[in-house]
Amino acid sequence: MYSDYEGIVISPWADTTDFLSGMRYGWHVRSVEPYLSPWSVMWSFTPTLCPVEDLVPEVGASGVVTSPVFTWDCPGTVDGYEFMLARDPGYTDVVASFAGAGALSDNSWDCDVSLDQGMNYFWRVRAVRGEALGSWVGGSFTTEAMSGVSTGVPAAPSTIDIPPPESPVRNYLVWAMFFLVALLMAGLIVLVMRTSRR
Repeated sequence: MYSDYEGIVISPWADTTDFLSGMRYGWHVRSVEPYLSPWSVMWSFTPTLCPVEDLVPEVGASGVVTSPVFTWDCPGTVDGYEFMLARDPGYTDVVASFAGAGALSDNSWDCDVSLDQGMNYFWRVRAVRGEALGSWVGGSFTTEAMSGVSTGVPAAPSTIDIPPPESPVRNYLVWAMFFLVALLMAGLIVLVMRTSRR
């Protein structure tokens, strides 16, 4: 196997698993017994660091305490994590940042900055291994509001049970039945009166 087709990285004689994320590697094979065959065509691959996952606070969380503990998981082997916390999605109004030599060594950070109440914050994190950097994974959350203070977000409307209106067909049938009964009664009275005259 060759790194960028120059220099042996892995062979049966010198095994190493230190691939650089984002670097293109090539490989080919040939048989040595019973005869030495020509080399196969060259194939290539580009390994990358796995992105972090299972962010806490969760993406879109609300009511987060003003001194949260940020945690995440990483499925691969890494040296550390770069982390950013900001007040805007462009990460220009940065609250906390750990990168380069100051990268976090653990998959958590206990926020030592007091965040404002009832505010939106944006955070992201990525894995680091040697010179390789994983892709950023992040989200946003809203801190808990001060009690009795509106955050500008209207409260969810309460549910009011309103009974469905009576069907007009049902009312129509009641009136039709009333009219028929009245008509029958009038007819009965007329019949009784005619028979009593005879």
